[in-house]
This record gives sequence, C-alpha cells and structure tokens, in this order.
Amino acid sequence: TGIPWRGRAGPGWVLTHEGAETDAVLVDPSAGSAQRMAERGIPLDRLGHILLTHYHPDHTGDLVAILFALRSPRYRGRPPLRLIGPRGLRKLLRDLRGVYGEWLGPPEAVEVTELGGAEGSPFARVGPLEVTAFPVAHSEPSIAYRILARSGPTIAYSGDTDRCQGIIEAARRADLLIIECSFPEGAKAAGHLVPSEAGKIASAAGARQVVLVHLYPECHGQDLLGPFRGWYAGDVQVAEDGMVLRVDSRQSTADGRT
Repeated sequence: TGIPWRGRAGPGWVLTHEGAETDAVLVDPSAGSAQRMAERGIPLDRLGHILLTHYHPDHTGDLVAILFALRSPRYRGRPPLRLIGPRGLRKLLRDLRGVYGEWLGPPEAVEVTELGGAEGSPFARVGPLEVTAFPVAHSEPSIAYRILARSGPTIAYSGDTDRCQGIIEAARRADLLIIECSFPEGAKAAGHLVPSEAGKIASAAGARQVVLVHLYPECHGQDLLGPFRGWYAGDVQVAEDGMVLRVDSRQSTADGRT
C-alpha cells in the first residue's frame, strides 16, 4: 500500500529464477524494499535488475537508498545495476544526482533501459527472462510488465492501472497475474481497480492464477474475493507481506510460451 499501515508495506516484490543465471529482480522498489529483501535472505549483492512501472514515490522510494548502499566498498567490482522503466528514467536519475551528487555513486554504476515511447523498444532481456512493457491507464507514463522465462512460466504485473486493454494484453494466458486492487467494491478511484474490474481483466486475459496487491487501508475488513470471483473462476489470493510463490509453467511450447 502507499499509505503507512501496520502489516502492509509499500508496493514491491522480488523475482528469482532458478538456474545458473539466477539473480534477483526487484520490481517497484518501495521504501524499505532492500531491508525486507535482506530479512528474507536475499542480500543486496544478488540484486542485478530493478524494474519500475511508473515514478510515483510509493513505487520508487527505495531507489535512492539502494544506489547509496551499492556505493559501499563491499560491493566494489560488482556488475552495474540495470534499471528498466518507462521513458523518463534517465531524467529521474539525473534529477536525483542533482540532489545527492556523488552519494548515489558514479553514473557507470548503473545501466538504464527505457521501454516504450516514441524511441523506446517494448522489450528487454533480464538475465534468462524476456520482459515486455505494455502502456496502462494510470499516470503518464505507466507500464505493465509481461515476464517470460525461457521454456518456463509467464508472469504479468499490472503496476498501478485503471481498466485498459494494455493490462489485458500483458496478462494474456499468464501463469501468474499480479494485479492491483487498490480499493473495495463501491469505492472506485480513478487510475486504480476495484475487485470486479480486476476479475474482468483476469477473465478476459485467461490468466491461470491471480494475486491481488496494492491494497489501501479502505480494503481492510472488506470482501475483495467475492466481487472478484463473480467474474473469474480460477485460483486467486489476496497478497500478504512476505508471501512466497513458486510459479511453474503449464505445458510450454518450444519457444517458452504457454
């Protein structure tokens, strides 16, 4: 959640991929993400990539802290941290360096890839993963991600979004859809989803499994699954901090797509 709330930290999750090329991918580095990673046995020196869906503070709050920490001599000699996000990421880093200067480390300590926009590619390679960006209806620019493991599962993540075709395309036949559900039924806010809307998206996309995330305090004590299941008959869970999911693909074709 983007509001301080006991028992729920900010948006953000970590993807690890089994195999020799494994590194940790942090998606939407909310404030305290690096500390929560460490508490769960994922040290910062495993972090190879950060994916950002948009540049609101609740989705970027630990970016400065991570860049500052990686400046420590203990991480000297590690490969550059690769940052991937929608257009505007280079400007964001320039602006942050204008404030913090050398405390964010040298520019060569990071590699930046912007996805989408007039000149940006929609695709990026993240270790053994292929990442595709889809524009979604939130602040401008905002993207959802479709993450494909070679000969393995497909994960879709909405970031923050309202109803739009982009999130349906990102989630098409995904093995796991991580989708925002910011407010309970009857409390619709522009740029975000309520359960029935998230359920319609999951159903239209044909997603195999769904996890509801980005829950504001208004969701506390409310029935989120009932309205969602009115539109989606598959497996759905409400996310909890520290939840760990293992994602296995359905029968995959030769190119890794399901």
